[in-house]
Amino acid sequence: MVDNPSRAILERLSIRASARPLIWLPRTTSTMDEARARAATAAAGTVVMAGEQTRGRGRRGRCFASPPGGLYLSMILEPLPERQLSWQIGFALALAARQAVAVAGGPLLAFKWPNDLLVGSAKVGGVLLELLTPAGGPARVIAGIGLNLGPDPSLLEDGPKGAGSIALPPPPEGAVAVVAAEMLEAFDRQIELLFTGHWPNLLQRVRECIVPKKGRPVTIRTPQGETLHGDFLDLADDGSLILREARHGQVLVLHHGEVTSLGDSEPHGNVGS
Repeated sequence: MVDNPSRAILERLSIRASARPLIWLPRTTSTMDEARARAATAAAGTVVMAGEQTRGRGRRGRCFASPPGGLYLSMILEPLPERQLSWQIGFALALAARQAVAVAGGPLLAFKWPNDLLVGSAKVGGVLLELLTPAGGPARVIAGIGLNLGPDPSLLEDGPKGAGSIALPPPPEGAVAVVAAEMLEAFDRQIELLFTGHWPNLLQRVRECIVPKKGRPVTIRTPQGETLHGDFLDLADDGSLILREARHGQVLVLHHGEVTSLGDSEPHGNVGS
């Protein structure tokens, strides 16, 4: 069983950040499911963490390995001032995770649109968002993240192809506590910027760490199941991906979809919350 890191996390948080309730579950199906079940009554900012997930969730309902030693958490966020901000929260959380891993002595993570975190070509983390719109109530967002801080999931039986693990120096209270505390504080700062009109600043930071770089080949799978090949041109001002399609040379602005390969590399494994 995974040791409870919640006390170490709370000790590391600032007074402002530590005001959020933190629920620790040694083992659960999915922190996203647990957070959704609590969303109607839990205080805004509540964090649900798990030491292990048995049915961790990725995009499009995929399952993924969530072995002990990783960081798996979901947050119940404040009602949104604008509905369109909901998915931009995912970018803010990815940036916060990148900063936290670096502060903990790990590598600088790269960002793969729309929600993956990489070390080299290996997927080591992912962000998942769920928008809740209860009848007669304000919208809320469940923001989840999974980071492979423990065993490499690709080495497990039936582990995801293309996944990897983040190598961190082992602090006394454990890597999960260090990264989680740093990430929650960084995320609070990112959200404040986002909600006060500083989205362009956050988007520029995403552009600086995104892969592939501008002009490089990429393969996209659309929600309709279509596969598009072309060159990555940029992120649009709203965070959509701009692609020059290879077959006809058309410039497409993709609001939804996922990068399945970077150039000739293999598809990346699943990670999430």
